[in-house]
Amino acid sequence: MRTCCFFILLITASLHAQVPSIDSLQRAVQQVPPGKDHVDLLNQISFAYSRLSLEKAEQTAITALEMAIQFSYDKGIGDSYNNQAICHAIKGDYTSALELFIKALRLREQTGDVLGAAGTTNNIAGIFLYHKEYDKAIEYSLQSLQLVKEKLKDQRAEGNSYVALGMIYDHKQDSARAFDYFHQARHIFHDLKLKPDEGKAWLKISNLQEKYGFHDLAL
Repeated sequence: MRTCCFFILLITASLHAQVPSIDSLQRAVQQVPPGKDHVDLLNQISFAYSRLSLEKAEQTAITALEMAIQFSYDKGIGDSYNNQAICHAIKGDYTSALELFIKALRLREQTGDVLGAAGTTNNIAGIFLYHKEYDKAIEYSLQSLQLVKEKLKDQRAEGNSYVALGMIYDHKQDSARAFDYFHQARHIFHDLKLKPDEGKAWLKISNLQEKYGFHDLAL
């Protein structure tokens, strides 16, 4: 379960890197009347809570959903479904999580929310990874990679997509492809001077080196 949760938050977190603190979001939402902007703030608060309090994250997402429906705000509805799905996945309710992720993806695609669609396709890949449906996980992870690379041109998210693919291939016992994807991630993080991310990629490579005994591939 820990692998699935890490996988789900991997791309999603990188795509929300600029989200303000919960305190500042809560102050802001108090100043905004009910409507689309209010829904957006509630969904940001819900996502921020997903690492701190699942109960608050889910409650806030439901509140956002109710208001989004009231204002016929499809993007807000999709964001709420995605946040609720993250909560269900972290709790281990993967069936409900997958249903909500698919609902979120449909709405995000319909509204042209490329950023959201990239995160949700990766989240769906994480669910399939947990169920050991590796080909499905790869299919959705490649969709996420294509969006962040070609549409968003977000290099950090691209690097994290390579990490995600490396994790899938590691679980699939395809060490060569796992090494290749982790190395691609490391090179991107190195070029971007993202030392913590580069260190995590090196750790993945080192773990594979120890697991498979391919010392030369860790260089």
